[in-house]
Amino acid sequence: MACKVTIKTKNIKCTYFQTPAIVYTLHYSYFSKMNTRKILLINPWIADFAAYDLWAKPLGLLYIGKFLRNYGYDLRLIDLTDRLRWGNGKSSMPISGRGKYHKTIIPKPAAVAHVPRQYGLYGATCEQFISELKSIEVPNLILVTSHMSYWYPGVSETVKFLRDYFPESKIVLGGTYATLFPDHARQIIQPDYLITGYGEKQSLQLADSLFGITRDYSAVPNTLDSGILPWDLYPRLPGGCRAADVPWLSDAL
Repeated sequence: MACKVTIKTKNIKCTYFQTPAIVYTLHYSYFSKMNTRKILLINPWIADFAAYDLWAKPLGLLYIGKFLRNYGYDLRLIDLTDRLRWGNGKSSMPISGRGKYHKTIIPKPAAVAHVPRQYGLYGATCEQFISELKSIEVPNLILVTSHMSYWYPGVSETVKFLRDYFPESKIVLGGTYATLFPDHARQIIQPDYLITGYGEKQSLQLADSLFGITRDYSAVPNTLDSGILPWDLYPRLPGGCRAADVPWLSDAL
């Protein structure tokens, strides 16, 4: 029989808002079988009438990835808006890092059904996403970020694919949309867990609780600005840059 565990964390004060206490309820038996600690990071589709890539990268998700890697977690990233990985439907790809996303037309949400423009998902095609999901090991935990609140249909579609291919993996939602509209996000996206505010330490505490790991969190910072972001999770970077060429972030002035 699964052992049901409930863990409460203290309030974490942020610059502009206070994150409420998080309550985790989990079935420990599922994670107790795991010998590895694989976490899949997901930057979801944009859903809108228009979108254009101006060097967009999921900075908050990368900070969380760096934080978790520092504490021993294995990471993989699927950035559905990475044009250098998925292409944009054209044979030539500019090296400047800017450009148009591929657009997959989908039905318009009811609230904008009157707008006389085509609505769509921007980034990887559905086929590309499916192919990628089929090619990777089942992750123990999936962290999904969110950006503009009105892009939530893209988050919803992304999570539907994740549920289909990894039904046993726990999904955590964070980011701007989740922080600003947590009740809406819980109702529409229905993640297993939702994190608001700064997510580094909260993600670590949640992951540790799921994997049965204990550590002294009084010695763990809320955020970590020093060190390099995990750019190596990207196959390519704009301008042909390699991860090793990206400047280090440092505490030094």
